[in-house]
Amino acid sequence: MAANLENLRLILTLTLLSTFCGAGLVLIYYLTEPVIKQSRALDLEQAIRKIIPQTQKIRHFRLSQGILSDGLAEKGDLRIFESLAGEKSTGFVIEASGSGFQDKIVLLYGYDPASETLTGIHIMESKETPGLGDKIGKDPAFLANFRNREVKLTENSYFSPLVLASPGRSKKGHELDGITGATISSRAVVTIINTSAAKALPEVRRVWARRGDHD
Repeated sequence: MAANLENLRLILTLTLLSTFCGAGLVLIYYLTEPVIKQSRALDLEQAIRKIIPQTQKIRHFRLSQGILSDGLAEKGDLRIFESLAGEKSTGFVIEASGSGFQDKIVLLYGYDPASETLTGIHIMESKETPGLGDKIGKDPAFLANFRNREVKLTENSYFSPLVLASPGRSKKGHELDGITGATISSRAVVTIINTSAAKALPEVRRVWARRGDHD
């Protein structure tokens, strides 16, 4: 009998302890979630300003089922941001993601529809190999590939994909230099941008051209 009471007491103690621990974790989550969201929003804003330094205000767009519209993106939408100086558009920044060598890579890339050029990239999330693959967010020469890079669309709004060139060979306008020792990570970045740009750039340029506020 005494043994049964002791077992019951132990079970009740463990149950109460588990309940309090679970409640504590839930409380911590709800207390820290707004702080985490605010931190991510600040990181995003800083990254956009890094790509387009003239940014004074940011307008949010969402690309859903091939249609670009104002508003915050929902799950499955592509997030696109317009940089504004006053009320004048100074370009767009597009979020894209895909598989890298180690894990998912999340990045931002800038696009200027007036000159039809990329204006830079910024790696937001990456778990690529330290000292090798992680250079996709640090290597100056690699990052320079995506500044003032012409990405003209055809009359049918077809995007000509970027290509990672073989080391040592002469490059055409759409070919880029990769990072020595990190070819897979370099190619992953190019693939992510190509996949996203094929969907996003025609819509961004269409909306930008239709508005006519860029003259």
